[in-house]
Amino acid sequence: MQSFLQNYTCPILIAIFIILSTNSCSDSGIDPAKPSFTGITETNETGQVLSVDPGDWSCDEPIIRPDSSDSTIQNVLPSKFCFGPAYPNPTNGRTSIGMAFPVSTHATIIVFDGGSFTDTLFNQAFAAGQYVFEWNGESLPRKIYRFTISTNDWNSYGDVELR
Repeated sequence: MQSFLQNYTCPILIAIFIILSTNSCSDSGIDPAKPSFTGITETNETGQVLSVDPGDWSCDEPIIRPDSSDSTIQNVLPSKFCFGPAYPNPTNGRTSIGMAFPVSTHATIIVFDGGSFTDTLFNQAFAAGQYVFEWNGESLPRKIYRFTISTNDWNSYGDVELR
């Protein structure tokens, strides 16, 4: 029995760690590259959420918009990773997407079109903090696009509808 524990304890613990980290790092078990669109989280032009698609985006605390009048709030580091939601969504072409990192990290943000790769928006290091970027899809076909974010510690995705 003791040799069994000596031989298999480490591999078992590693397998448990991999299973737990895989399940806790993304907001659902759906492959974000596959076209399993069920809806979108609708927002207005100021970022107010109008309706929620539970499979979309991942953020438990609000991302401070850069036009906030309270500059002291903007300097507070987020306590968790956040991505989105996009605003406005649906959009005529231009939308803003917020992201927050509690620690410095390398992040990759990729856009998919119905499961096919469309574009890599970012593949770079980010300091801990809050960011908002604008995506311009005015020249693209009108449909739903999936944005995925991957860091060393976390993954998420969200959908944007071009109308």
